[in-house]
Amino acid sequence: MSQRTIAAETWREVAEVLGIRVTAPFEVANDSNTDRVEYVAFLPDFGGKAGMVVGLMDSIADYERLAGFAKSAGLYFSATDFSYYANWGLRRHLFGIRESRGRLRPTLDATHSERSCD
Repeated sequence: MSQRTIAAETWREVAEVLGIRVTAPFEVANDSNTDRVEYVAFLPDFGGKAGMVVGLMDSIADYERLAGFAKSAGLYFSATDFSYYANWGLRRHLFGIRESRGRLRPTLDATHSERSCD
């Protein structure tokens, strides 16, 4: 499984758990529709009026390209490297998610207390 696929799946899982809208992965074309870039996620309700895209970058050149396409589309932009998504334990910590009766649930706070929204 590719790094981009794992990152996109992470966003889909988080969207389901938190009840937010996410399209993952998501492509944006340039103005002339001759070039495209792929983002790991599009969050229409976050970042700005047009929403935001989340990129996965391997280099500064990746960042500049991802940021440029997002800006031309009027989207807010955020990016990180793959290590952010690589470990499921880290994903649970970052998004305040824990397992409860075999299902993922958001916690009430980021300290992972035993309280839940059940």
